[in-house]
Amino acid sequence: MIGKAIYKLLKNEVSDLATGGIYPVIMPQNPNDSNNFPAVIYTTSIETMDSKDAEINMFKATVEIQVVAESYDSANNISRKIKYIFDHYVDRKTKQYSDPIFIEGFKTKDGYSHNYVSNINIDNVFFQDNDDDYFDELYLYSITNLYDIYFYNNINKFSFDKGGLISNPLTVSLDATQVTSENKSGLISALTTGQVSLGNGGNPRVWLNTNGNFEGKETASSDVSEFNRFLSIGSPKYYNDTTFAHMRFGQAVADSFHLSDLSGNLKTLSIEYGALFILVYRPITVGQNILLGDFDIDAGYTNSSLYLTHTKNGSDITIKFNPRGFFDNFSSETETLITTTDSANYWDADLHFIALSVGGNKANTGGSKNQKGWFEYFNSTYNPKLTTGQIINDNSFSGNTNTYNKSCTFASVGGWANGTGSSGINIHELLIFVPEGKTKRIDVDSAPFQPTDIIYNEAKNYIFSKYKNLK
Repeated sequence: MIGKAIYKLLKNEVSDLATGGIYPVIMPQNPNDSNNFPAVIYTTSIETMDSKDAEINMFKATVEIQVVAESYDSANNISRKIKYIFDHYVDRKTKQYSDPIFIEGFKTKDGYSHNYVSNINIDNVFFQDNDDDYFDELYLYSITNLYDIYFYNNINKFSFDKGGLISNPLTVSLDATQVTSENKSGLISALTTGQVSLGNGGNPRVWLNTNGNFEGKETASSDVSEFNRFLSIGSPKYYNDTTFAHMRFGQAVADSFHLSDLSGNLKTLSIEYGALFILVYRPITVGQNILLGDFDIDAGYTNSSLYLTHTKNGSDITIKFNPRGFFDNFSSETETLITTTDSANYWDADLHFIALSVGGNKANTGGSKNQKGWFEYFNSTYNPKLTTGQIINDNSFSGNTNTYNKSCTFASVGGWANGTGSSGINIHELLIFVPEGKTKRIDVDSAPFQPTDIIYNEAKNYIFSKYKNLK
C-alpha cells in the first residue's frame, strides 16, 4: 500500500506521469521496446519502528525510486522533479476533502502528528543516497534515489480508491477517538462552514469520514453521488474525558449522524451487494439503543434504512437488526442476533464490539435471499474467542425472501426509530466495508465479507491493537 500511495502522490505532481509520458513499472517486469521509456521503478521494504505510543503503529519504508530513460537529460529531469517533491513534501491535508471544512493533519493528545495522504498517514520523508548508472548493453541511463519514509499504519489502508464505483472496500470510517494536542476533537466540527474542533461535552455538527470523499448510489437504480461527511440530527454530544473519546446518543429522540452529500443534503448509501459493519461502543442507559438507523419521518417509511440495536428492557437483553428499516415497520425481516438475561456478559462491559456482515438483495445479486449473513459479538468482559468455523456455524442467519421496493441502504449512526430514539449509548468508532460488485463466491446470497477473509482479520487486529480491553 505504501507503493500505491507513493505512485498516487507522484502522479498528482509530475505532469508526464499523469498524462502517460512516463510508465510506472513494478519489478520484476521486462520492458519490450522503446515505448516503455522513460520508466519510474520503485521497490520498497518495510520494518516496524519503536515509538512512544503504547502499541507499535509506526513503520519505516525504505523506498528506492529508479528513473530509467534513453538519455541522461531525460532521466535527470524526471529524477530532479521527483526528488523535489520528496524533499519539499509536507503532509498537512487530504486532497479528498472538497467541502468548506479544511482538515489539517491532527495530533494525538500526546502530541504525535498524524497526517493524511490518501490511505496512509505519512509523517516524515528523508533522502538517504543516490546513484547514476549506464547500462551498456541496453543503451539506457539510470538515476536512483533512496528514501526512508516514516508513516503510521492504520485501518484506512483498506480505503485505497481503485477507480471503481466506490472506494474499495473501506467506504465509511467514523472515529471519535482522535484527539488533538489541544485536547479537542480531531475529525468532528461544531460548524459545517469551517473546522471548529470541540472540547469535552461539545455539541457537534459534522462528523467527517476519515477517508474523505467517496462515491456511491442512494439506491441500486440511482445515479452515482459523492459523499464525505455526516451531519448531526438531534443533540448528540462529544466527550473526551474517558479513556476513549466518544459520541453520546440519547440526549434527544432524533440523536444521529446522517450521511450527507457535499451540499449538505441527507442521503443514503445503497448496499445492494451487501456490506460489513464494525462498531465499538458502550450502552449506557437501560432501554433501546440504536447503533445504526435512519431519520425516516415520512408517511409510508419510503426512506427507511438498515437498523441495528442493542436493547435492555427489564432483565431482557436483545441485539437485533433489520435490513429495511425500524422493526415495527418491517417486522418480517427482523433478525434477532442475541437474546439473553445475562447482563454481566452482554450489557455491563465498558467496551463492546459487533461485526455485522450482510449479503445483498436478491434482485441485484441474482440469488434467492436478501441479506443472508453472519455476526460476531464480544466485549471487554466476555470474549469467547470464536473460531471462524464457529462464527459461520453458530452466528449465521439465513436472510429473507421478500421482494423489496428498493435496495437495502445505510443512512446513519443512531436513528429516529419512529420517534423512540436511543436511551443512552456511546459510540467510539464505525467501519463500513462495501464491495464494488457482486460476490464471486459460489453462493451468490452469501455476504461478500466472510470471517475467514484477510480484511476481517486485519480489521479485528486493528481493533485489538487500539482497544486492548477487547482482546
